[in-house]
Amino acid sequence: MTFIVRAAVIASAVALSLPAAAAPAKQLINKSVKVSYTVNLITKAPSGTIYNTSFAVTGAGYVSSSGRVFIQGTRTDARKGAETVRVGPGENYKGLKTSVTANGNVVRFIQSSVGGSGAVQVTVTVDPATYSSCTVNVVYGLSGKQKASYPGINEPGPYEMQSYSIANNSCSVVNGNIFGD
Repeated sequence: MTFIVRAAVIASAVALSLPAAAAPAKQLINKSVKVSYTVNLITKAPSGTIYNTSFAVTGAGYVSSSGRVFIQGTRTDARKGAETVRVGPGENYKGLKTSVTANGNVVRFIQSSVGGSGAVQVTVTVDPATYSSCTVNVVYGLSGKQKASYPGINEPGPYEMQSYSIANNSCSVVNGNIFGD
């Protein structure tokens, strides 16, 4: 299940059309959000070796004039390098089920493994008074009783997640399309 490491990238990297029922606040139209955070993981390799690792995630999302949300992101691991992902509307990423919704002042990204053994949720909440600042909250979780696992950047796995924490959250709002498309 690739979501543990790559979901942070995807949270910043999947571009999907919004469902008809969800709509962003008109104040979010033609605005971009920039987010960053650090994911700290304790994992167990197939050999049984325990690793304490972390990676930085930076990303941006844009709410288009038609209300679609486009997101791109990069995950950087000091040991294994960087991975940047940008996916077109309606696409999943490497066998992971993804969705992005914008409802009012909240943009929410959810990614889960196709097998249903885990998920990540990234929620960006824009200040409804000014629409000029925001916060980001990242949560990993499991469905079922099995441990979450992932292949890692540029290496096989599976690495089994033992625990995680999120640190150094930051979020900002800027006018216009940050991607320049």
